[in-house]
Formats: sequence, C-alpha cells, structure tokens
Amino acid sequence: MNEPDWLQRRRDSGRAAHAARAFRGSFVRAHRYVRAFLAGIAVPTVVVGVAGTIAVVFFDDLEPSVQRALILPIAINPIIWGCWNVLWAALGPPRRARIGWHGAVLAILLIGLGLLLAPRLNVSAVTPRRGVAVLGPTGFAYYIIWRYGVSFLNSLVGVDTARDETARGNT
Repeated sequence: MNEPDWLQRRRDSGRAAHAARAFRGSFVRAHRYVRAFLAGIAVPTVVVGVAGTIAVVFFDDLEPSVQRALILPIAINPIIWGCWNVLWAALGPPRRARIGWHGAVLAILLIGLGLLLAPRLNVSAVTPRRGVAVLGPTGFAYYIIWRYGVSFLNSLVGVDTARDETARGNT
C-alpha cells in the first residue's frame, strides 16, 4: 500500500531533524580543531577548483617553469590555510591577532616561501622583484578573505565562540 505524499514528506523531514541532532553530538562537532581546519580549507578549495578549471584550458600554452610554479601552490594552499586557521583557533582570544591580520601574515609567509623554493624548483619566473610587487595586493586580498570569508565560516561552525573584535566588526 502506497503512503500519501504528506506522510512521506513528514517522515523525510523527521530524518533530516534526526541527522541534525546526530551532528550536534558527533565527532566533528565535539572537536574544535577539526572544525577550524574544515573552515580554513573551504575558501581556498573553492578557489583552487575554479583556478584549476581555468588552468586546464591554458595549461599546455604555459611555459614549463610557470607550470611548475602553479602546481605546488595549488595543491598545498588549502592545507596550509586549514593549518593556519587551526593555529588561530588554538591561540585563543587573549593571544591571537585579529583574523584579517592573521591572514595577511599568511600571505607574507607564503610569498617568502615561494621566493625561497623557486630557485630550488628551477622556476625562473618567480623573482624577488615580482614577489615584492605582488606582496601588497596579495596581502590585501588575504586580509579581506580572512576578515570576511574565513571569519564567517569560523562563526558558522562554532570555532569563534569567544567572538573577538574582528568577528564583531571592530577593525
């Protein structure tokens, strides 16, 4: 015997409510650093997906040194962002910088790391002059992304329960 549609919808909504209750007590919900890592990797993972789709179209037209310069950062950047967000969460409100500035420092560290690794990977397109040239715009972009994107995701997953000044909007 077939059930009426309204009864099936009610059972389905009950399953969704049960799943939501199960999530509240689940492993991920109980572990703050897992949630911080997941919130940190969300933004760069989306960006890497879009950039990867665009790069596939033009990848064969790029010089081999530029191809080598793109692959490592695209692969490792989301993991670094996740770990950097875990560090921010672990520092706690009294010791940590505002989240936007925390992200800007990450840009400085990543550009410096890129400048150090470029000669070892035979990437001639990355030079100190170009690194300095992209430092300002990249630092600004990282500040904005961390200030609004990662901060929002942290509050969404409950990592930023103390709600520091940045999360409240004081800059």
